[in-house]
Amino acid sequence: MECIVELGAYIAEGPVWDASTSTWLFVDITAGLVHRLDPATRDLQTFEVGQVVSAVLPTSSGQLLLVSLHGLILCEADGSGQVPFGKPLESHEMLLLNDAKVDSRGRLWTGSRDKERAERGRLHRIDSRGEATVMLEGVTVSNGLGWSPDDRSFYYVDSLKYSIQVFDFDAELGEISNGRVFCAFDPDTGLPDGLSVDEHGCVWLAHFGSGIVTRHSPMGEQLEVHQFPAPNVTSLAFGGVDGTQALITTGRYKMTEQEIVECPAAGNIYVADWGVRGVPTHAFIVD
Repeated sequence: MECIVELGAYIAEGPVWDASTSTWLFVDITAGLVHRLDPATRDLQTFEVGQVVSAVLPTSSGQLLLVSLHGLILCEADGSGQVPFGKPLESHEMLLLNDAKVDSRGRLWTGSRDKERAERGRLHRIDSRGEATVMLEGVTVSNGLGWSPDDRSFYYVDSLKYSIQVFDFDAELGEISNGRVFCAFDPDTGLPDGLSVDEHGCVWLAHFGSGIVTRHSPMGEQLEVHQFPAPNVTSLAFGGVDGTQALITTGRYKMTEQEIVECPAAGNIYVADWGVRGVPTHAFIVD
């Protein structure tokens, strides 16, 4: 594991590998920034969205799909030409959109978090025309999402449940069912945040507040623990040319000035090679 970018981000999130350009994409949520990182040169390109942005996804058209406060934005690769995509997903002032992923059929999945941490959030599925379907309700803080290599299981984190949930997944219909606890965590291990799934069906989870990433078997058993020099590990994703590189994001969210002085690595971006490939990243399909 090594630091690849000394960014000092307030809350870097949502890393995703863009196979069409062989670069990493991620955001700094409250700063409203989208970053593109070339792992070969370590060159970092950035554009401003002008509002909170919680996720960035590559699309089939070469454009980018951005997840903003309450809805989606489609733009060019350099951030120009920003236009709303579909209707707003949330209208309640306490509900803000959060983490997002694209499934094997090119559909977007994104959920909302409740600013008051009530159970008013929802998980949405959005198709290529921008039509949204509510998949789950009663969510507190929608976070990590991922699918098993055989596409038969969907993993999901509602952070304040301190667990990863798993659902049966129908890839053709885009439906989930039979939700149950995949693995549960003690609050002392931090808030469950972003996740990624590897080629062996193991689930990797970022723990916000404790500085660790854990790996869990397909049965939910904890297999590995990796410690980072930043307490707020927000997410991770697999990618790179051979698929074995992992990009890990962190943030300085709610850290005091003294805490930042004591932990200057907070908010930096890390790269690791744990010897496994991730489930391939899919681009959002735009009609």
